[in-house]
Amino acid sequence: MNKNEYGFRVPTEVEDDDGVVVHPGSWTNANPNSLVEVVINTTLICPNMSNKVFRKEVMRARDVGVSLVKQRIKAVALWEEKEQERAQTYFGRSDIALRNYLGERLPRLLKAMQELEPENHSVGQQNR
Repeated sequence: MNKNEYGFRVPTEVEDDDGVVVHPGSWTNANPNSLVEVVINTTLICPNMSNKVFRKEVMRARDVGVSLVKQRIKAVALWEEKEQERAQTYFGRSDIALRNYLGERLPRLLKAMQELEPENHSVGQQNR
């Protein structure tokens, strides 16, 4: 391929002339009237901040939540009187069945929270 006046690679006579390389690995169709309209959703996730700032805030909150869930996992494992009182307050009971239930579910919650990434929080552009 040869380069045109803009520095893009263009096909030679013996090469396919349907495309022009605009970036290594990327091609654009050079056929007239063959453009494809691409719509990019630039809607803000939160009207009070950019999407980039929103994602950063979500990750900060996620990290705080992860820390709290880890504390609960440890406390449920020990199942001391203070944790039993907490369970009674929030669940209306503090029996061994609840302890087992929380002991099984809290690690799953932790795993799900740790898998949250900024890419999971997108309505608009990636790095607004």
